[in-house]
Amino acid sequence: MDPRDMPIMKVCQETMASEITLPGLGFSDLDPEKRISFFAMAKLGEASRVLANNYSTGVVPYRKLIGKGAMIFVKSCYYEIFPDFFDIKHQFKPVKCITQIQNLGNTSYQQHTKLISTAMQAVLFSCVITIVRVDEVTRRPVPIPDEFVQSVGQKLRTCHVPRMNTMSVPKECLKVYFIANWGDCDRYKHVNQSSYLRFCQSAAEQLEWSKMLPGYNSSSVRTIQAIHSGETLPGQKLTASVWKEGQTLCFDLFNESTKNTVYQAVFGTQKASHL
Repeated sequence: MDPRDMPIMKVCQETMASEITLPGLGFSDLDPEKRISFFAMAKLGEASRVLANNYSTGVVPYRKLIGKGAMIFVKSCYYEIFPDFFDIKHQFKPVKCITQIQNLGNTSYQQHTKLISTAMQAVLFSCVITIVRVDEVTRRPVPIPDEFVQSVGQKLRTCHVPRMNTMSVPKECLKVYFIANWGDCDRYKHVNQSSYLRFCQSAAEQLEWSKMLPGYNSSSVRTIQAIHSGETLPGQKLTASVWKEGQTLCFDLFNESTKNTVYQAVFGTQKASHL
């Protein structure tokens, strides 16, 4: 396959699914240890969802979904990462993103994305992103329009995703500080979920390099689960609190400008099979 011919897209409105072939991951997607970063993983999943939803015959009929005075936010995410994700054999080779809508609710729905290496014929990661429809001004959840529910609701499958509860930050934890910038933001001009994930991984890497978090290795991470509870704008300061709980590494991102937690994540090293 010639990268110049990509993306190659197939969309099925009957099953609310898409299959998109992308050029793959390259040097800019690597961390200093030459491993694929979780930020690149999240951005690739995000790119496949955006392409699928904005394709001329897209999976999601956005005009029916959003309507006037509303917008959509990522509320939570759950990733399963497989060992082949860290194998350099799939770098610079095309990857296939399969995305499907599921679990349509009153104010939210989910998109399940699976990334497959065409070179290795192996699943690299799988994720479920929960998306909520909110009022553009108040940011409060608002119901999905009946027209959208009636047009797609009967076609969707369901998928169980482990529930994540809000965590309390312990007094004894490590701290790393960040300043959000425009490069971290999406078209709504606030930090998106892939950038929040990058802040968490960056915090862990900085602490490991400074010998404050011995034993951390991103290639041992098998699951990532996160919840979004607030917005961050360019120029605002974030405090990342990092601590361990058994086999997991926990993160809390606190917005010092708005004085609230905006994101929490858990990196797990145990193999899972939820997706």
